[in-house]
Amino acid sequence: MSKPALKHILSATLITSIIILTAGCFSFRKENNDKNIAQLVEHFKKSGLMVDMVQSAMFDVIRAQDGVSLKIDGVDVQIFKYDTKEKVQNEKLEKIVKKGSITILGVDFSSKVNGSFIMLNYKGHPDEQRLLEAFESF
Repeated sequence: MSKPALKHILSATLITSIIILTAGCFSFRKENNDKNIAQLVEHFKKSGLMVDMVQSAMFDVIRAQDGVSLKIDGVDVQIFKYDTKEKVQNEKLEKIVKKGSITILGVDFSSKVNGSFIMLNYKGHPDEQRLLEAFESF
């Protein structure tokens, strides 16, 4: 095999590898499907956030597995969990990831996704940065 042919094969292999790795990075989503909302709420508390008034949210309306509305440092925030092993829930979560928001009863809500979990009403929170850090580190 000639040197130019070998260079061409190596270049093509390198480019293909980079494309595959890059595509993998963009589709990566943290795997935390084995965790539940109670664990996330506890994680918020351990992260120094003041959590109270945890109550069930209407998670079935958005095809989620579970959901809660809670007050974090006195401000309402909603958390929903999707089971990524369930086809319908996984497809819904993929749409939320792609769109960056979720529509509930005709109203768009910005949503932050972390694996199987989404968080709503975090924008404008008095301690938004710390809230996001705690959510993303779960």
